[in-house]
Formats: sequence, structure tokens, C-alpha cells
Amino acid sequence: MKQVIVITGFLFLGMSLSFAQNQNALNFDGVDDYVQTGYPGILGNQARTVEAWIRTTANCNPSAGGSQQVIVDWGSAVTGGRCTFNILWGNSIRFEAQGNGIGGTTPVNDGIWHHLAMTYDPLAVNKVKLYIDGQLETEGNLTVPVNTIAQTDLRIGMRVDGVKNFTGDIDEVRVWNIVRTQSEISADMNKEYCVIPNGLEVYYKANEGIANGVNAGAQTLYNAVSNNHHGTLTNFALSGGVSNWVNGAGISSGNTSFSFQDTACSFYMMPSGTVYDSSGSYVDVIPNNAGCDSIITIDVTIEQLDWQVSVDANNMFTATSTEPNATYQWIDCGTFTPIVGETSNTFTPLVNGEYALEISAGSCRDTSECVSIANIGLKETGLFSVEVFPNPAIDVVRIQADNRVSLRVFNAQGVCVYESGRILENWEIDVSSWPAGFYWVSAVSQKGNIERVLVKQ
Repeated sequence: MKQVIVITGFLFLGMSLSFAQNQNALNFDGVDDYVQTGYPGILGNQARTVEAWIRTTANCNPSAGGSQQVIVDWGSAVTGGRCTFNILWGNSIRFEAQGNGIGGTTPVNDGIWHHLAMTYDPLAVNKVKLYIDGQLETEGNLTVPVNTIAQTDLRIGMRVDGVKNFTGDIDEVRVWNIVRTQSEISADMNKEYCVIPNGLEVYYKANEGIANGVNAGAQTLYNAVSNNHHGTLTNFALSGGVSNWVNGAGISSGNTSFSFQDTACSFYMMPSGTVYDSSGSYVDVIPNNAGCDSIITIDVTIEQLDWQVSVDANNMFTATSTEPNATYQWIDCGTFTPIVGETSNTFTPLVNGEYALEISAGSCRDTSECVSIANIGLKETGLFSVEVFPNPAIDVVRIQADNRVSLRVFNAQGVCVYESGRILENWEIDVSSWPAGFYWVSAVSQKGNIERVLVKQ
């Protein structure tokens, strides 16, 4: 008994993926907020550079009733054993190593963003240099040896002994294992790095979260240098404008962005390979020529084709579609050409072969699988069966017959690409190196000849 074959058009299931590119910072409440990283810091008497963008209005001067505000610290609270970059006397910046420090005189607690940097060069005459907004603020030497001890890993916003919490915003924390020059600091302070420079040990861009939003799940400050030494936010409220992710220093990200509109049928593939099956505005991120992010916003309109093809017991193909303006073209899979005059939604072949339907509506065009018709003018009992699977094939195709057959395979140009003198019931052919396309499988036995279409994806 013949069976009705139904080939139904299909769609990719929905996927939802978006990318956000923020220029954020972290706000510290001055009470108990801090970020604990897994980075041990530059130790001993080794050269180093520390940079950060900060914004604060806190009184940091103990002589005027204020309190020290720690930006970055690591090490041990013994003489010379910690590396502390803070704001202290005169509300200016200071580097100290437990027991002594050297500081500037220019206040930085004016409520605007400032880039701050300190360097330590054990071989220089003046080993410590401090910079505000790319300009040298002061230089000199400590009265105690610098010998940073590996005890507490780098901490942002609080000293290693758990006091002197920072009040305000911190962004773009960088720690180097080299001494950066004034020209290098000045040239790079207003831009994010996309390609990590030599000597940069850890780099916290602080671009996570939604500025002033609800960020209960954004409790990690990521290190952009490598996939370790990330920071954990501790005691942050993560909601509102305090103790949360906030708008950053506004430095250049090095990224590019553009947007456009596009239309697709059934699904849309973004430049990065992400696939969407519904209309919407989507954001994709791919590398640009500078090694930074190219941020692409695409307003996508998806047009759908809802259709199917069936074959009845009399070999008549019937196509149905919910699209009233659909057009039809029946295809001879043997020659991969349209059948002249066969442009209605029904088609009855006159000869055995393999047939498919191409359906179009608007910008959509789709093609069914090829269906074999092999019983025109023949009795079913005089045939043998051949199965080709999987079809479409990618790496290996298997051919199974109910009796012994010889086999040849032709490409779309009629060139024989596979032939064997063996006569077998089961075949397994490696097609991994074959170009994608349609192939014609010809199986011959004493009962006759059967042909099938193989599609290589």
C-alpha cells in the first residue's frame, strides 16, 4: 500500500541574546563597601604603577576632621609591608608603605572625575612619583624600605586592615609590573585598552551592571587581562545611585558602533553567527580593526512562510500555504531545473523521478525536500527498496538496499564522484570532503534500477 508523504516547512526555534556595552564605575558608600580581588599584587621591592579614575567629595584630611580614603591596597599591615594608594593630607593623593608615605598637595575631592597614578621605581633617585590628571604632582622617597608582603590580595575601596573605606566613585583600576612614564600615563589615561599592553598585570574596567539599576546578580568586578583575579563586591546595596554600579568616567572605549535595518525570511543570522527567528532590534558585537568592539544594532523584520506539501495515492503533489500571494514552481530534482508550466499549487508527474517544490512569497523563498516517485508504469512487486540516510548528510552517508546492488554517485554536473565494483546490500561512504550540494545515487540490481537524491550540507 502506498503511503501519503508530507513535507512540512520548519523554522528555527526562538533565541534571545543581546550584548550591553557600558561605561560604568563603582560607587562606594564609605561605610563598609569594598572589592576583594584574587590578585596578590606586586611584591617585595619590585617596580610598579597603579592607576585609577576617582570622583569624591569626601573630607579626607584628618587635620580638618576628615578621614583617609583608600583607593587601592594590598600586602600586610607591618612596616613597609603594604602598598597603599589613597587620598589623605590636604585631600590630595598619597602612596604609603606602613610607617611612611609621600603625598601631594592638590585637592582631588572636588566632585569631578580625576585620573590618579603612582609609580615606584627601586632604581630611581626619586623612587616614588605621583600624578594627577596626567601631570606630575610630587616625587620623593620613603623613610622606610618598600617590602610589600604577600598576605592580603589587592583590595579596592578599603585598607588591608579593614578600615579607611572610600566614599565616592572608582573606575578603571590598573596595576602594572613596570614603571610608566608621565607621557605614557598622560597618553592612555582617557581611553580603555582593547588590546592589553605589556606589563599590565590586572585591569578592572568596572563596566559591569546597569548604572543606578537593580544589579543583584552583578557582584563580580572582572579582570580584563585574564580569566582570573576577578574581584568580588562586598556589602554593596547594588540598587540606586549609592553603593552600586553607576555612570563611569566617560573615557573613550575605543569601540565603534553603527545601526541599520534589514529583512529576512524565517530567520536572520547576525555577523557573529547568532540566529534570530522573530522581528526585533538586536545588538551584535564583533572585533573591529583596532581590536576593540564593533557594536552593531540591526532592526530586523522577519517574514515567515507557513506551508506544506503532500503526495496522495495517485502521485499528485498538493501544496498548501497560509500566504495568499504565494507562487509555486515544481522542480525536477534529476536535472535541478524548473518544470515548464508547472506553477500551480498541484502537480502530477508523468514519469518516475524525484520532485520538489519551490515556494515564494514576498522576500521569502523556500524549497522542499526531493520526493521520489518510482511506481509510474510499474508494479510495486517488481521494485526493490533503497534507503539513503542521513539525508541531508554531512560526514558519512549510509545506503541500504533489500538485496545486493552496485552503486554509483554523480554530482549536479553529472560527473561520477563515487563508483565501486562491489555488489553489496549495505554501503557506507565518507562524504566529509565532498562539496556541499545535490548528488544523484544510482543503485542497480537484477530487479532494476533505483535512483535517489543525496543532499550534502
